[in-house]
Amino acid sequence: MNMHSHTLSVLVRKVAEGRRFTTSVLFVGIVAFYYFTTAGNLSETDDVYAFAYRAENFPITHISDPRLMLYHMLMRGLYVVGSAFSLDISALALMRFFSAMCAATALILVIRILTLNFKLSNFTAGMAAIVLGSSYGFWRYASEAEVYIPAILLCLLIYHLLAQYLDSQKLEKCSTGFKISLVGSVAGLGVLFYQPAVIPLFFAFPVLFITKEYKEGLVLLAQYLIPGSLVVGIGYLAGYFLYWQATFSLHSFIAFLSQRSDEFMIPTLSVKTVFVSLIRSAFSLSHDLVSANWIFGFDVVVQLINRAFSNNVIAEEVFLAQRAGWIVYFPIVSLILLLVVASRIVIVSWPLSLKRVLDTQTVTIIVWLLLYGAVVGRLNPAGIEAWIMALPPLMILLAVFLFEACVVKQKQSALMVFAGLLLVHNFVGGMFLVKNPEHEYDRVKGAWVISQATVNDLVIVTDNAGLAEAMRYLSKSQIALISSRTAPVLADALLNKRLPIISISTFGRDFGGQSITALIEQAAKKSGRIILFEEFYQTNNKVAMNLSKDQDSLTRLQRAMKRVHASSEVGSTYVMPANEFANR
Repeated sequence: MNMHSHTLSVLVRKVAEGRRFTTSVLFVGIVAFYYFTTAGNLSETDDVYAFAYRAENFPITHISDPRLMLYHMLMRGLYVVGSAFSLDISALALMRFFSAMCAATALILVIRILTLNFKLSNFTAGMAAIVLGSSYGFWRYASEAEVYIPAILLCLLIYHLLAQYLDSQKLEKCSTGFKISLVGSVAGLGVLFYQPAVIPLFFAFPVLFITKEYKEGLVLLAQYLIPGSLVVGIGYLAGYFLYWQATFSLHSFIAFLSQRSDEFMIPTLSVKTVFVSLIRSAFSLSHDLVSANWIFGFDVVVQLINRAFSNNVIAEEVFLAQRAGWIVYFPIVSLILLLVVASRIVIVSWPLSLKRVLDTQTVTIIVWLLLYGAVVGRLNPAGIEAWIMALPPLMILLAVFLFEACVVKQKQSALMVFAGLLLVHNFVGGMFLVKNPEHEYDRVKGAWVISQATVNDLVIVTDNAGLAEAMRYLSKSQIALISSRTAPVLADALLNKRLPIISISTFGRDFGGQSITALIEQAAKKSGRIILFEEFYQTNNKVAMNLSKDQDSLTRLQRAMKRVHASSEVGSTYVMPANEFANR
């Protein structure tokens, strides 16, 4: 064992032993590392701007997203507390710091799980934590205003506690039943925090109870599941009565819980859809391990991805990668080297130890990965963010079957080289590319709105929820999100002073249900302006023909409005005083 591996082993041993000073120093170091490598370009994230806006502006009882009910409540609470202490900090910065602290704690928990629960070597545990911490999905979201890393922390914590309390050697030393019930209650809170966490918490982790005698195992399992289920049920009922307006019924309760269910487009199950889902899942999970941001700098690859991921908009990723210059070529080399070293690790570890497969804890982790993968693979296989939650069980299995075998055979150097290459690759081909906020698609597209729009202005966005959420958070203006199908009708109404007779409403999470006519009239009363992006005028002609007889209305509206910002890459921005339409 060389000096570096010895140092890592000593550090891990002290963390596993609960040495407070060492653990605290490691915690602070990890938090600092993630916070100072935070992305400035948020284009690849789905909900960050929406979550930060919600924390700053919506009351704590606003539960339009029950899947993350407690997460949103906690983030709102943190922001309110920070404001009460006169902290001049945005919700975005506060939420990012919170995630960084959760990431550091999660990695420390991985060390403890692998050393104390799985009884692996200190070096193996340390390498697993390093590889997980430098995998792109974990690193990218380790200091982001998102739920994934905090949810990972909750899952790891509950697993660690269950494994500890169910240790047969400790059953006689503590009131295990009470502690199991307490952990079950926390697991219930975990589901309220992030609903998909129900998969590991209540469907995979019960496998741990198989280690007990039949009757004893059933009793302990009930002590875990019943309190957890009660917490989930009571929590959602409380959320319903706090937010939902309808009189309580089973139908209305289901409607409350499924507010965002329409976001998933689930294809009919067939051999073809399974095959396509496997390809999409493999790409998404691989990207969370080894960054693929750089590949969007190559036109041939972009065309292939557009065909394979037809429902996923990648304009932001392409815009980002095409500004990286020669940097996109370096990850080709690092990726090849990673594959070579990974192959070496597999060869060294072969044949795999099948004894571990029979271990209850290993089976639990396998069930966690398979169940979660099956659900995400069916509902959202191309969702790169969703696959981040699969990284911890995957990394634990790699540690059990590959990393530990390398240590036993005195091949620690292969693991160290792999971890080093992964860190360099994901920095150059991932985090470095997203460092510059000036390369963020939505910021560039909405540059004029961000710098010039006022609270009296109304920005109308068609279809692009991500752009609407970014403009709502980054600018002072009012934002309306409408379907591009209604753009010709709205254009015709604006040009011909027929706003009162049209019935067009906004749609989307926290944008929906507002009358576009009322919003425009409100802007006119305040001497505000109507602001449109290029996409408003690019409605598909086949759609437009079904909705408006006046096919040139979009073109005439574009000519009538003043172009204030032009870009060949992201399109132009158009403005006109709202009262011009009212007085026309």
